[in-house]
Amino acid sequence: MLIAVTLLLCAGGITSGVLLVNRATDKAEEAINNLPTPPSLTVPQVPTEVPEVPGLPTDLPELPTNLPQLPGEGTEIEVEYEVTGDGPVEIVYMEDLGKEPKRVSDAKLPWRKTVKLRGSSLVSVVAVRGNITDGSISCSAKVNGEEVAQKTSTGTFITATCSKVIF
Repeated sequence: MLIAVTLLLCAGGITSGVLLVNRATDKAEEAINNLPTPPSLTVPQVPTEVPEVPGLPTDLPELPTNLPQLPGEGTEIEVEYEVTGDGPVEIVYMEDLGKEPKRVSDAKLPWRKTVKLRGSSLVSVVAVRGNITDGSISCSAKVNGEEVAQKTSTGTFITATCSKVIF
């Protein structure tokens, strides 16, 4: 009899466990089935044709053909510097663009210097008179015989500068 009661109790416990598991499974399936449906994922259409853009110019200007030449390249020019007046003076002049200017100390006047340059150039001569008495100095710069800069200064401690950028 004890065995029969024990068997009945065991059978009842097993049956209760199976019923609980089945019930939990049913609840899980019901929860899954009641989940909201995600929105459908659609890929937007990408245009395959290029739209026409109205109003773009079709008559573009031509590029210039007379662009400046690089320093040291291109056409050779002859530059003549001249300083006149009451001396002596200090003179600084450009002999080659991109290099240090040349200097002449205590120059006797009149002073002249001719140099040859190529391409775009800085033509420049500066004369400084540091005398305590009144006087005058003049400078000029010529390119291929044509005067491109000229200056005259008078007084004491004076400067005359003649400069021109050539392309």
